[in-house]
Amino acid sequence: MQVSKLMPQAELMRSEVFGLSRGRETILEGKYIDKLLSSSMTLPTDSIDELFTWIDPSGGGMCSAYALVSMSQLQSGKYVIHGLSKDPNRHFLDEEAVTMNHFRAARTNACTRKATFVQFCENNYGGAPTVTRILSYADLFKPVENMCESLVKPGVCTTQITKEEAVLKAQEEFAHCTIVFADNWFSTAKKPEEKEEIKKELGAQLRRFRKQIKHKARGNFTYEYTGKEGLSGADDLAFGVFSCIYWMERYKVKKEHEKFLQLRASRGYRASVT
Repeated sequence: MQVSKLMPQAELMRSEVFGLSRGRETILEGKYIDKLLSSSMTLPTDSIDELFTWIDPSGGGMCSAYALVSMSQLQSGKYVIHGLSKDPNRHFLDEEAVTMNHFRAARTNACTRKATFVQFCENNYGGAPTVTRILSYADLFKPVENMCESLVKPGVCTTQITKEEAVLKAQEEFAHCTIVFADNWFSTAKKPEEKEEIKKELGAQLRRFRKQIKHKARGNFTYEYTGKEGLSGADDLAFGVFSCIYWMERYKVKKEHEKFLQLRASRGYRASVT
């Protein structure tokens, strides 16, 4: 209460206390989004060893769509967007077609055709059968690895904690301008104008992605990160970029730990039993 008296302007209060940006409370500045959309990086043939793909199944709602985002990280630290695909249909046969066309395009793309595909499929919707079915489409384009958090359920789960960590990581990378488009990025869209529309849609979603405060009784509040707006504004592609970067880092930490365990086992280490 004392803080609000010192800062009577509601917008300033939200900015300083809740960590929100001014205006529409979006998380990214427009100049960083513009720089991403205008970026173009030429990569040598077969230069990408690992291609990471975030797969967002459709939740079935009006603002939900089936989306795939494929990225890689260069030794310089830059994150490269190689592929964006999006489909508003909600039938599993449409998901099959979009998935296979996305990975087929990745295999025919000059710089990613020999890469190992590492997939992160969100398992919040549909459960194990849906995720298993979706991953099976991409498994045809070997070599493929699937990131799974547990042996019980395939895929990865988005929580409020992981979502916030993904957003904060993305904010940092956008501020340092380390995210770029490959000049020959691919999509399930075949016509150049359709590809450009997907790119514009990504930009629109990034611009409206925000931290949204939800006021509750007795002055309490919760918040969520979202780019959805009304009945027409989706955020699948924007959140796909954030999530791909986040799970890419989680995957690399997991692989390093596995290498450590293998090295320790090769040296004959045995854990002591008490």
